[in-house]
Amino acid sequence: MLKLLTKLWRWLKSWFVRPSTAEPVAPHRELSDLEWENILGKLLEEVVQGKSWGQLQGFLLAKKVDKERLASWLQRFGERWLAQPESHQELAQRLVRLGAVATGELGVVARRLGEGLLVSLPSESSVVAGSCDGEQGSESVIQSDNSVESGGVEALIDQAIQQYQAGDYQGAWDAINRATQMYPNEPSGWLARGELMKIFQQYGEALASYDQVIKLQPDDYNAWNNRGIVLSELGQNQEALASYDQAIKLQPDDYIAWDNRGILLRKLGQYIAFHQHHRERRSNPRPSERNLEPTLSSLPFHGTWGL
Repeated sequence: MLKLLTKLWRWLKSWFVRPSTAEPVAPHRELSDLEWENILGKLLEEVVQGKSWGQLQGFLLAKKVDKERLASWLQRFGERWLAQPESHQELAQRLVRLGAVATGELGVVARRLGEGLLVSLPSESSVVAGSCDGEQGSESVIQSDNSVESGGVEALIDQAIQQYQAGDYQGAWDAINRATQMYPNEPSGWLARGELMKIFQQYGEALASYDQVIKLQPDDYNAWNNRGIVLSELGQNQEALASYDQAIKLQPDDYIAWDNRGILLRKLGQYIAFHQHHRERRSNPRPSERNLEPTLSSLPFHGTWGL
């Protein structure tokens, strides 16, 4: 009987544990810098054509390119471009656009490198003074930019809104970044930047922007509420609840924070806390309209930017 069972077991194993016939996977061949540059150039052409992140990932898969390896190369090789930023301004703009649509390490590296190349340029006034080959419209554009910037952070935010509504998403993004660079101590610029980073699904950057608002203005309940939203997207649910709690503490009739807190409790399956939440919610006065003042978050910034 024992021999029969042993034989039967071996027969069953022959069916369920068959040796793999698949060929071993060849190790990645290390690409040269020239090959990486060629791949990046083609990827950025796809970005310029307005391809989505899903389509860009399909492009990389078709080329059998690992996006993490591309990010690693870009971070290393990009140091060469930073040594001569004036020669790589078109590349900088395209990298910023890639950073706006890509997620993960590739998006972070592309955006930071693109911004670094743009920031490294001399000031506009020195460029204009030293240039003899500028386009005819450059002087009027610079004057327009100067008039906006002289209007303070709110003028730059207004410009971002107008450019977004006109479909100039890159211009809107640039205006918000100028707002935070020129007026780093103005909470409204950081609040606007956080909203745009949230739309880009760059939740880490959005969180950093909201944290900066709170550092400058700790009682800004909108920043606390938005902080909760991005923390929830990042999977940091307990910190998100704490942020919603702080928003409600600062503005008890902020129904948006109440709703966000309730939705998250229900999502987490904390039903006892969820029912307690609604009892507390009903005990508060009717929400005021104070939190509906015009801000970037009240504008049609929904979905993803069609870069």
